[in-house]
Amino acid sequence: MTVPPRPFALLGLALSLAVGACAGRGAPRALDPSATVAARSCPPSTLPTLAFRSSFWLNLHNFLHKEAKRREGIANESPGGLASPAAAAERARALTADETAAWGRALDYYVAHMLRRGNRMLEDSIVVRVNNRLADAAGDDLAGTPVDPELRRHLERAAPVYRAVWWPGHHRRNVDWIETMEWFVSRYGGCVFDRAARAFAAEWPADPIRVDASVYASWFGAYSTTVNGPHVTMSSNAVGNLELHGLEGVLHEATHAARLMVTVDSLLAAESDRQGINVSNRLGHLVLFYTVGALVEEAVPPHVPYAERFGIWTQGPLAARFHDALARQWRPYLEGRRTLAEAAAALVNAVGAGDAANSP
Repeated sequence: MTVPPRPFALLGLALSLAVGACAGRGAPRALDPSATVAARSCPPSTLPTLAFRSSFWLNLHNFLHKEAKRREGIANESPGGLASPAAAAERARALTADETAAWGRALDYYVAHMLRRGNRMLEDSIVVRVNNRLADAAGDDLAGTPVDPELRRHLERAAPVYRAVWWPGHHRRNVDWIETMEWFVSRYGGCVFDRAARAFAAEWPADPIRVDASVYASWFGAYSTTVNGPHVTMSSNAVGNLELHGLEGVLHEATHAARLMVTVDSLLAAESDRQGINVSNRLGHLVLFYTVGALVEEAVPPHVPYAERFGIWTQGPLAARFHDALARQWRPYLEGRRTLAEAAAALVNAVGAGDAANSP
């Protein structure tokens, strides 16, 4: 059971028509009206095209992973990846004895084969491997879906339990989240997506970027894959994926999935070699965090960027120092006061100077 793909061209019509359409149907239920205070008008845009979906099999897979972690006492979610209290995974009813046995066997399998204690990245990478295959499965079973036979067996046995007890609430929450994201994309996409492409000196792909809403999406609340085209999966439960932070997250993950950071990453690497400075491999990702947050804040001035709201810059001295370097050396580029090449050179130099100052 899935929501059919709903390609959503960013502001394909003039802004007045897009906003009028949203106003006619009403803002999404979850929308905080204060989020649009002092928002700027955005020009129309046609790319990227986002295809939002809610896939039964992908949600079952991710929910089993989440529940296996809970059963094992693994609580490694990032601050933004934590589930919203309003989106608790409540059961529609108690499980029968047969359902409890089938669900328990599936959890046993996920504990044994999907969880790797002490390494959340490895643990979640195992889950992501079958992401696209399960997201594309649309039937009542997984016949013809190229996944491990044992995984298929446990998913198919757990499916009737999930469909009866949890899926109606999860699917409804996914649909609400999708409607909210479509609303934000329609209103601000022409600002943030167009600006991101220019900032990263890249172009959005003509093919749709699929965005799956899921009850769980790794310790961080979101991930992206590039196999068979750009594909984003985001938790509709995560506090860091709500409203404007959700828009920022869609932009962040779509940038990953569409490989828009290639030019910036190459410039940073070239400058690192030219200056003889070994900068952290986290720098490119932090540039992405800083840029998408700045672009959404630029479109909606009351917005507090994700990295600031959820503690990316307060994880330690390195993160704080990188944030300072980005504010001093990268921000002028976003404001049109220096070229991309100049910004990359200045940023690497600033980070390198900090490394030297903090060396023994």
